[in-house]
Amino acid sequence: MTRRGERGLGLVELTISIGVTAMILSTLGLALVATLRGTATGKDQQHATQQLRNAFFWLNQDTQSGVASLASVAAGDVTLQWNDYSTGTIYMSRYEQVGSELVRTLTANGTPATRTVARDLIAGGFTASRLGDTMTYTLTVTNGASTQSRSESATMRVTDVLPTPFATVTPAPTSTTTATPTATASATATSTPTSTFTPTNTPTNTPTYTPTPTLTSTPTDTPTMTPTPTATATLTPTPTPTAASQPPVLADPVTNCTPSYSSSFTWSHTVGSGSDRLLLVGISMSQNSGATTVSTVTFNGQSLTRVASATDAGNIRAELWRLVAPPITTANVVVSLSANERPICGATSWTGVDQTTPLGTAATASGTTSGSGTNQPSVDVSSASTEVVHDVLAVDATNAVAVGAGQTQVWSQSSSGSVTTVRGAASTEPGAATTTMSWSGVPNSTGWAIVGAPIRPVTGTPTATPTATATGTPSGEWLQTGSYTGNGSAGRTISGLNFQPDIIIVRSDSGDAAVIRTSAMPAGEAKEITSGNSLNTNLVTSFGATSFVVGDDPLVNDPGTLYYWTAMKAGANVAVGTYTGNGSDNRNLDVTGFQPDWLITMADGDEDMFRPALVAGDASFRMDGSSSSSNRIQAIRPAGFQVGSHDAVNKSGDDYYWIAFDVTSKVVTGSYTGNGADNRNITGLGITPSFEWIKRSSATESVWRNDAVSGDRTLYWGTNNPVSNRIQSLIADGFQVGTNSEVNNNGSTYYYLALMP
Repeated sequence: MTRRGERGLGLVELTISIGVTAMILSTLGLALVATLRGTATGKDQQHATQQLRNAFFWLNQDTQSGVASLASVAAGDVTLQWNDYSTGTIYMSRYEQVGSELVRTLTANGTPATRTVARDLIAGGFTASRLGDTMTYTLTVTNGASTQSRSESATMRVTDVLPTPFATVTPAPTSTTTATPTATASATATSTPTSTFTPTNTPTNTPTYTPTPTLTSTPTDTPTMTPTPTATATLTPTPTPTAASQPPVLADPVTNCTPSYSSSFTWSHTVGSGSDRLLLVGISMSQNSGATTVSTVTFNGQSLTRVASATDAGNIRAELWRLVAPPITTANVVVSLSANERPICGATSWTGVDQTTPLGTAATASGTTSGSGTNQPSVDVSSASTEVVHDVLAVDATNAVAVGAGQTQVWSQSSSGSVTTVRGAASTEPGAATTTMSWSGVPNSTGWAIVGAPIRPVTGTPTATPTATATGTPSGEWLQTGSYTGNGSAGRTISGLNFQPDIIIVRSDSGDAAVIRTSAMPAGEAKEITSGNSLNTNLVTSFGATSFVVGDDPLVNDPGTLYYWTAMKAGANVAVGTYTGNGSDNRNLDVTGFQPDWLITMADGDEDMFRPALVAGDASFRMDGSSSSSNRIQAIRPAGFQVGSHDAVNKSGDDYYWIAFDVTSKVVTGSYTGNGADNRNITGLGITPSFEWIKRSSATESVWRNDAVSGDRTLYWGTNNPVSNRIQSLIADGFQVGTNSEVNNNGSTYYYLALMP
């Protein structure tokens, strides 16, 4: 209502008032919505950031604890390993994306524990790559309206020396590499991962360079380097005192058989790609069927050797078996008994082990606990501070047992049935002058038996007086060549090697193809290098500590035929391994542990390929072919290689075997340009080769020879007769080529691999 003398709001005024009010309310509403939306977005961002921070906390600390030589890296699956010598604990930490979560599985002495360290990852949101000792991780997390991605790097330890359980987390380091001088020379070289030197002919057919007084090296952050010599270097190393040995390392997950009442037990075990390997298998059993013993133990078809055994008066028995240089593969361990029993079996694989005398003197003991529980299992093992003692215990009961002070339990299982009862266990302990391996918890009046043996480390080797070098200096003998005349006898042993080989190449002095066997191949089998062939028996059948064995196939042992052989030991210069095809294109196989400079893949039933790292693009060559092919070895990676989908390298379900060479002071790769001149010396390598392999970049077959081949004579991988006028000789600092287009066509590019013992 209105009072007298007052006028009410007119229609126009009322409409304007309502409009102004609506505008005010709308503005306030928009502001409120924006505030609420901003709050939600902020929470999303905070959540995503927290996931990234948590993940990198765990990734960085485990990476800084991990040992580079034990790491396994794939795009979304990383495994790191290390020992904590203060407690004797062996750690293995695995990171993998499971759905939208990043899961960390930490296995301590064989016992796994899993936790989620990040959530809300996008598909493929966890990737990892390796460059030398440095790991780089990238994580992408999405939450609500916020998607965040971050990359961080951390550096692993080079050697496994007395770490604490976890390294202190520090900001992501920037990796730098400093070359370690190991040899005297008169040249200047710069090391890069893709360098190529091209000799330029002078009247003496020697590449022209600009010498300087001393050799210096500035490597990049990639640890595998191909030198670019700028003068002819003469290496004159001077020995210095022997480096200290490091204790052997338990390198792979421990595995066990499934207990049952039987005479044969089979289970899968993986031997990783570390060097100087040893496989140990322990068996604990009762002997209720009589004097039951272990008849044989095999891995991948190769026989193990019994180290020692112990039996108590009540017929409880412990045994320890070994295999030096087991193949790098996942294969079956098979334990065969002389009668049915219910044993406990376990397998451990080690790296850094002396390959000539892998174990010291084993010790055994047996007894029966007293009525008051005394006389618990114990054995004294003579050892040293650089060794690790491994024991195996058998108890005639199922009660749990506990390790003694300083020991780390490796496994402990029990099995019982109507006719047999047993507790089997194993442990390790750092060595000392006398190492006591003891257990407690065995019930009163119970029989026990125990075996212990010290695992010996690789002996340290002299290094060279430091003045300058452009490459690493691997230790120990690794390459040897020779020849023999066939006699047609099956199971013929070729002896006289200075090491147990991981690679044997045999080639006749006639028109037969070469044969290659690696320690990653199944027992008794080798590959004839002719495209389409499967692995076969009766070729190179096995490796010994200082020998190899051939069958009576004419490819390796035809009566009266001359054969040349090349033996190599895996380590700093070369690595071997195997993988199973999955048919996927652009498949990354980060399995070599370094960036290969020359790579071979051999197919069980298809083509055998190789690729020098200097080759550009998607191109690789058949070992018995000429032109390059795509979709095979597509690329070289920092810790491996990439294959395509072709059956020659990646048919689903097929097995493949690889050999990777790393440039060191014993391995040189490079290229040169042909000029057509006869008796041409290609020098400046810095080594005197014992093995040389050359491939023209265009359509001619590759050729090779070792220093057991006499005169002007060169070999092929395939079924061609040896020829002259190719690699005419191996000389100091290089090699000599003739005029044939396979080695010296004017203007053509040639790649080479040179090896020195």
